[in-house]
Amino acid sequence: MMVNLENAIQFHLDSPLPGHDAHAKMLPPSSEAQHYEIPEEHKEAAVLLALFQKKSDWHIIYMKRSTRVPEDKHSGQISFPGGKYEEDDDSLEHCAIRETVEELGIRADTIKILGALSPIFVYVSGFVVYPYLAVLKSLPEYDLQESEVEQVYEVPLSYIIKQDSISVKDIHIRNTKIKDVPYIDIEGETLWGATAMITSELTYIIQKHLRHDV
Repeated sequence: MMVNLENAIQFHLDSPLPGHDAHAKMLPPSSEAQHYEIPEEHKEAAVLLALFQKKSDWHIIYMKRSTRVPEDKHSGQISFPGGKYEEDDDSLEHCAIRETVEELGIRADTIKILGALSPIFVYVSGFVVYPYLAVLKSLPEYDLQESEVEQVYEVPLSYIIKQDSISVKDIHIRNTKIKDVPYIDIEGETLWGATAMITSELTYIIQKHLRHDV
């Protein structure tokens, strides 16, 4: 088990982030420029990487997006809880917490924000996504927003950071085949794209700066 994970991560979030170098490990082929060339007209969103300790391991929460929203271009995909920045949000950090509370039912007072990871442009939907890393003060209790969330996955960090957890395959989406996409299998589901790239930055920080294995 990693010693002082929370303190170690918070310390390294105050240092220059690996950003592009970490994202590149999970970057779909031929899409690099599209993730970093942000158009003047774009929308903003925030997501939450929620970590919590269960038994002897740290876990991270993912969710499978509902297929009930036809206009959702990421319908049915594995993602972090989060969503569009609204005028009523005090900040992007507040947006990440609000969306997590709405989608998963986790109480806001159990969420402790450690800091922000590198933003990334999701060109398919036109959003710049701002990821926030948090720890939960207690085990999560869910009340899922069924219109948005199909399922929740509690994935051990020990699995996520393993080098052999990453595979490559062709992905078929919206009548398009994307070849040789890096992905991580999450209980039979495919973690890929922007969510995988954001995950890669977290694992990069853990692998580079922490001496103790999960």
